Amino acid sequence: MHFYGGERFGTLGPDGGLPYIDVSPPVSERGLVHRDGLIERVVQALREEPGAHLLHGPAGAGASAAAASVAGRVRRELGWQVYWIRPRQRLHGLLGVACRLRGHTGEKAAKFLRGAPADGIAWAREVIGDHGAPVLIVIDDADGGPQGNGAEAAAARGWEHLGGACRVLLTGRSGAARAVEGARRHTVDPLAPGAAYAFLHERVPPRDAAEGRALEAAVRACRGLPKRLHAVASGLAEGEHRPEGPAVWWRRLDGLTGEPAAGRHQEVLQLLAAVEADRVKGGVPRRWCAVVHRPDRDSPSAAARLDFSSAEFLEERGLVTVRGTGPDARVAISPGLGAALRCDMRDGQASALALDALDFWSGHEVEQEWEAFTRIADRYAGVPGVLLRADVGRGLVALETPGRRRVRQAEDTVDRVLRRMKRSGAIDPAPPSERSVSDDHLRVWYRAWTALAWVTVRRGRWPEAVGTIKAVAADQGEDLGPDHPDTLRSEALLGGILKAAYQDEEAEDVYRRIRERQVRGFGEEHYLVLAARFDLALARAMRGEFSGARADLGRLAERCEGTLGAGQPFTRHVRGAEKWVAKMGTARYPAKVAITFAGWTMKKASRYVRI
Repeated sequence: MHFYGGERFGTLGPDGGLPYIDVSPPVSERGLVHRDGLIERVVQALREEPGAHLLHGPAGAGASAAAASVAGRVRRELGWQVYWIRPRQRLHGLLGVACRLRGHTGEKAAKFLRGAPADGIAWAREVIGDHGAPVLIVIDDADGGPQGNGAEAAAARGWEHLGGACRVLLTGRSGAARAVEGARRHTVDPLAPGAAYAFLHERVPPRDAAEGRALEAAVRACRGLPKRLHAVASGLAEGEHRPEGPAVWWRRLDGLTGEPAAGRHQEVLQLLAAVEADRVKGGVPRRWCAVVHRPDRDSPSAAARLDFSSAEFLEERGLVTVRGTGPDARVAISPGLGAALRCDMRDGQASALALDALDFWSGHEVEQEWEAFTRIADRYAGVPGVLLRADVGRGLVALETPGRRRVRQAEDTVDRVLRRMKRSGAIDPAPPSERSVSDDHLRVWYRAWTALAWVTVRRGRWPEAVGTIKAVAADQGEDLGPDHPDTLRSEALLGGILKAAYQDEEAEDVYRRIRERQVRGFGEEHYLVLAARFDLALARAMRGEFSGARADLGRLAERCEGTLGAGQPFTRHVRGAEKWVAKMGTARYPAKVAITFAGWTMKKASRYVRI
């Protein structure tokens, strides 16, 4: 590992220790503008009181920059060791710090690294709490933003009762780490209007009164947030746009604050910026903007529902453009709005938001999803774990399309992911950038094996695929939870594989076991839920229950037309099956005997397929 300027610690050899990770603080700006008093107070508080401290403020206020200045002063003036835990690497970073403090190579930590994040972080917190010498550990962006994952949540909580001599400084937005109270909470306020204007005026002096007035308008729109001020100053210095350009969009975005469901509308806009809806010709699928309202977990009979109202609301406010109607509608935003939104987000937050949406909707619109995964991989390549997660997403999307070329494409992509993940633990040929492990490591590993099981099915090796997917689904249920979307996807794939292998009774058991959890997790209109209902309806037909199967398929076809569109391949497939079952239902007795006998024969033959 690297510690502030190149000091090495931990193990980089193949002896069971942790792979490489950099936990050195970023280089801080000396004399950070208008923050000297705040930094002095935080350093003094850290000197006097061990335990957890919080440095928080609104997004873009500069909490991370202030923390970097604090870290630099603590190291120079107090002589303490300082470690910086970055977003998307909470587990690996905290395990590495724990190993450094305990003074061993990390064999136990290496086992935690590829397990459930909460377990490893709890162990690291225990080790840090037992340490007797002063050390500063900064957990940057501790609330993880709106898209915090399991590791983000585990890293942000539990520090309020920290023992020992260590200091933990959490940075985040207002309201983060609520358990940290009193003098250990430090607020990063936006700059006053005069200070903000002086900041811009010094960097880009106006040449005339008109530019001065435009600069004042930009200052008002920036609301004293240094990140916005830096963006305006950089753009003006490079001649990219006039100061009123981003100011217009920020004023309109800030105007949403008082609206009902403002947080949901803001999240939809951030998603559109993250997937670059401003750079995609025609826009992105409207369903990506849907928000899933999950009911109380104690009420499994209540169905989740998908809410598309944000897109329409934002169109009325002139913030988005909705092209078309129904399932095929597309949503676009202007380049100026996209740039303004991305300025207010970190790359880690934006990539997580985009990948979560694409993972959720994977399989609905394959070509658009493939292109989006590719764009995200290109734009956010520097964020830990993004390339691996985007690649495995592309592999799963490719398998939704028929054809041998897509199967080869998926197999090559997923093989590459698994090779790179295995290299993260082998030091010698892997460069440092490929050795660190992101918080998504466990999820990506399981998803890659799910994709390989699917490839095996497409190759015709069903028994092998069933064994793999059963093992993966069991591990996901234990490590991620039975209701986790990845677990539900793997179990749904198991049902599909069993159906393809003519194990109808086992497939029906799987679908019925997960049906309520699927609806809670994805909603009634999701492709996975619709596909499971289709297989159950066909199973009824194969048992000779033509009337009931036809009714099920008719209802399903109507739902598919309203959700996926009448021209979508799966919708046409359902309509075709409905017509076939209707024909069988009205056929004379010998035809019914034939189809029933065919189903019975396939079920008997499948017993000789060892699964």
